[in-house]
Amino acid sequence: MGDSSHSFSVIALYPLALLEGQGMGTAYEYSAKLKLLERVVAEMLPLQSLFIGGLPEDYGVDLGLALLAARYGCWTVVADDRPWALETFAYALTSPPLAALADPGHFEMRHLTTLARPAGADDAPFDLWVTTSALQRLKDSELAGYLAHVRTKSRHAVLLVPNKANKEHLTLSGLDGFFLPDLVAACRQAGLKVRQAGHLDVAPFPPGLKRSPEAKEKAVESRLERLVMRSLEGWVQVERRLPRFLKRRFGHLAYVVLQSQ
Repeated sequence: MGDSSHSFSVIALYPLALLEGQGMGTAYEYSAKLKLLERVVAEMLPLQSLFIGGLPEDYGVDLGLALLAARYGCWTVVADDRPWALETFAYALTSPPLAALADPGHFEMRHLTTLARPAGADDAPFDLWVTTSALQRLKDSELAGYLAHVRTKSRHAVLLVPNKANKEHLTLSGLDGFFLPDLVAACRQAGLKVRQAGHLDVAPFPPGLKRSPEAKEKAVESRLERLVMRSLEGWVQVERRLPRFLKRRFGHLAYVVLQSQ
């Protein structure tokens, strides 16, 4: 069973976002994503092994996944081809607030020669495979190789990518992305069963808002800012019930929930 003391609320996740140099938008993304992953894990318990198959291309290193691992106490492999990203993730595990929540001994940092082949030949299938905003770095043949590893080295997987249907967000972020139907087609072509597909991270504020590091830090103690974060927490729940066309148009992420055939 998971440890519910590790909250996935926007307020609880904001210090993680600060640790990465990010702000409220990242905390909101983490909350929406972790609630999706929580629902996926609830259908497949127990979660004993987690594979993070590629860290985000930019805007942090997805420390929310460390909180997911801590909640379920699972063995976690963090795999990426960029040493600096792995070092950043590892350092965060020993820094507040994660130092009090996650056990670094439950994590392995794995440096890859290429993201296209993330799992090792000796790896047993992981219970859950997750990645966010990394797959857009792969070319077509590389993506096929990556998905072949997902098929053979995981039981369940959640792949999240920048939503190419949200042109404004991609322009501001500078990242490439996927249209959801293209991602679904690639997964099916790789022999993966697509259990669910959709869009999330439909934040109720315009993309590209920038705040100074000082303003981000002050938000932790501000009653008004905490009220805003509680409102965002409510919006995370509302987001799930939005019409699909709105989530497709404004969602920052597209995702697929997969199962190996």
